[in-house]
Order: sequence, then C-alpha cells, then structure tokens
Amino acid sequence: MSVQTIIAKRYAQAFLNLYIQKLTDVDLVNVGAAIDFLAKNRSILALLKVPHITAEDKIAALEQIIIIKQGLPTVFKKLIVVLVHHKRAALLLETLEQLTQLYNAHKHVELYKISSSHALDESDLQALQKFLAQKTGHLVYYTYTIDPRLIAGVRMQSDQRLWEYSIKKQLASLPKDIYGN
Repeated sequence: MSVQTIIAKRYAQAFLNLYIQKLTDVDLVNVGAAIDFLAKNRSILALLKVPHITAEDKIAALEQIIIIKQGLPTVFKKLIVVLVHHKRAALLLETLEQLTQLYNAHKHVELYKISSSHALDESDLQALQKFLAQKTGHLVYYTYTIDPRLIAGVRMQSDQRLWEYSIKKQLASLPKDIYGN
C-alpha cells in the first residue's frame, strides 16, 4: 500500500467515524458515480495541486462538480474542506475509493458493475442482483452498462469478486494453437 493510499484511508476512516450515521447506501452509489467521474477527469485532480488557485475556489469548484452534479450529501463538503486546507485535495479520488471500501465492509454491502452484451430489462437485473446477494451474503447494489465486446453474456464485478459468463471469456480461454498460430 502506497503512502498516499494510507493517508487517503486515514481521511476516509476519520470521515466515517464522524458521519457514518448520516450516510445511506444510496449515498454510496453516488460516491461511486463521483469516483467514476474523477477517474475519467483526472485533470481536475491535477488542477487541485496548483498553488495559485485559492482554497475557496477549489472548494467551490469541487462542491459544484462533486457534491451538486454527482448528488452527494452536503456532509461531503466537510471532507473536501479538510482535504483542501490540509493541501491534500489531490487525494480526493483515492479518499473516496477508500471511504467506499470501508463503508461497504462496515455495512456488508457490495457494489457491482454489471455489463451485458445486450440490453437487459429490470427483471433480469433484479434476478442478477438476487443471485449475487445469495452467493455473497451481502446487500448488493449495481450500476449497469451495455458492453458489446462481451459478444454474448454477462459480467458482474465488484472490488473483491468477478463473475463472468460470456463468449469473450470463452474465446480468451481457448488454447492459442486452436487458431493455427
């Protein structure tokens, strides 16, 4: 574990120690959306390292793009303020990731990313959610995407588990000699 990960985990644990009673499982789904957003827009984190941008401007910008647009509870502004004033705002993504892991472990919740090669209706997704809950013994929440690269099938992945049944996986498991190479 890197030093930054350790520091981010400490901020996440301190935040949870103070505010875990104010958070819901739905809030953590929104944290997942914020994590995805920050992971796709890493330039935002780079801008947080610029010393000429005032702390107030950093806080206002993060409040707008993380709390308001991603639907996080306002209690997350306190985390942002602490990170900015401790000059650790660039750790926001990693802190949110650690916070998610700690919260999920505490509440026995698993967040899954479910992907399928074709569109699934709500009853199919609920059946997959029920399957995962039975297999893991945890409360399961998910985000859903269509991934045509699977060719046919389903992929369900959390931070700890992966379950995939797809043509893509079956093709990848074939010996290379079968192709005549």
